[in-house]
Amino acid sequence: MLHDSLDPFLAHIRRCNTAIVPGARRRITAGNRSFGLADPRVFDAMTAFGYAHGGEFHLPDGSALQPLGEKLAALGLFRPHDELFDVFDTDNRVIGRIDRGALPLLGCTAAGVHLNGLVETPDGFSLWMGHRAQNKRLDPGKLDHLAAGGICTGLSPMEA
Repeated sequence: MLHDSLDPFLAHIRRCNTAIVPGARRRITAGNRSFGLADPRVFDAMTAFGYAHGGEFHLPDGSALQPLGEKLAALGLFRPHDELFDVFDTDNRVIGRIDRGALPLLGCTAAGVHLNGLVETPDGFSLWMGHRAQNKRLDPGKLDHLAAGGICTGLSPMEA
């Protein structure tokens, strides 16, 4: 059971979960495996690549994911991280891999390892927070985990 002093923190987290999915996004499959929800910014490119079918996008199979990421990056739709991440289907099976930077555009599930510091003091619980540097590509200057990172292709959470 969680300590009562965490209730305000947990309530704040619930208030932050405001995403409306799928919204304007469209379903993407690789073969017969559903794996993501494409952002409208990639609709024209996905259509030009021949992947549009009946309001959804269909790749032949998971091996098409890495080349797709390379094409989307070449069009300037995202800035590559040069890190391959596994792409999971809706049954949490790995179906392919793609550059980490493409994951949000394709609405893919990603996994990461995060470290936070929860400390009990005489005044109750406190959460140690990191602060992102102003020169970070994503979310500069915002609060962050003490340490965190995505899980690259082929690594387990413990290895990452």
